[in-house]
Amino acid sequence: MASRAEPEPRFLSPAGERAWTWLRRHLDLANGFWLGFVFTADQYAERTLRERARGNRRLHVAPFVVLEPGTPGELADLLGVLDERAADPPGCTWVAAPRSDPDWVEAWARFLRSLNHRREPAWPARRAGPGRVAGCQGARPA
Repeated sequence: MASRAEPEPRFLSPAGERAWTWLRRHLDLANGFWLGFVFTADQYAERTLRERARGNRRLHVAPFVVLEPGTPGELADLLGVLDERAADPPGCTWVAAPRSDPDWVEAWARFLRSLNHRREPAWPARRAGPGRVAGCQGARPA
């Protein structure tokens, strides 16, 4: 019987490892709604944080959903998709759109504004897990 090779561990910069420590603590302790963001220009860091968050949810036997909009328009209009496809508690929904060109930056702004307009208490209680994490390229590397 052939054994399956374990993937090589992925390491981040010291700042990235500190960011992971913070994110992991929140994932471990959360049992209700919170909203977190990972903004990085480093696609390796975003993928590594995403894989670790997925592993964390697996350890807690909780769902992990990744949403990857394919166009700036899909990102800007993602709120409706979140309502339909977000992970149920105590899961995590990760929005991955690591692009930094102006159309994507504007789409992130529109998406974040739409989240801000949906701050009513019923929405987080209804659909939110411990985290909705967005990975976006264009800010300082993790």
